[in-house]
Amino acid sequence: MTLAQNFKYTLIAYLIAFLSPSLVIFFSKDPKVLIQANTIIYILGAVALIFINTRLTEKPLVERRKNSSWVQIISWGVIGIFITIFSQGVANLIEQSLLGTEAASANTQHIVTLAKQYPLFLLAVSVGGPIMEELVFRRAFIGWLDKYTNVWFAAVLSACLFAVAHMDGHFLVYFTMGIVLFALYEHTGSIWTSSIAHCAMNLLVVLTQMFFVP
Repeated sequence: MTLAQNFKYTLIAYLIAFLSPSLVIFFSKDPKVLIQANTIIYILGAVALIFINTRLTEKPLVERRKNSSWVQIISWGVIGIFITIFSQGVANLIEQSLLGTEAASANTQHIVTLAKQYPLFLLAVSVGGPIMEELVFRRAFIGWLDKYTNVWFAAVLSACLFAVAHMDGHFLVYFTMGIVLFALYEHTGSIWTSSIAHCAMNLLVVLTQMFFVP
């Protein structure tokens, strides 16, 4: 499978997984059923995207430049958790100072509320969702666009789309997160580095909000 085909199929599968939960409401309005369906769809979506990406025969340029060991991939993934959280904090402070935005993210607050009521939802937030986003925004999109332009231009455009996709008024925070996650991916040449950082960061942020923030 070429990079262009991979991007097309990855994007289609992602959009199906992203939009499908909104269709469940036509069959049930029970919040528990909706959350369970959302979680299952996100996990299946992640599995589908992983499968699609295993069919890729043309490696992205980012991955051709590096050949990191699994120890390096995992180590930088763990280090990336703290880099990502720190960079988000700095971006949040800049937004508050220059734009007067609220520190709290509406998206995060909504996720925390759902996770408190339905702990199973943590699987969607800390596994399914992040893995799909890494495969779409970092590997598939940048891998395809990198053939035609500078890799960092592709990364900036990807980070912009990543921020817009979250739509909660914290553009700089999500843009910064997108750039940092790409830098982690680029550093080791493995999408699993940014995936580890993204999954663990989401889990850590939600658990902190659940148990330590009143």
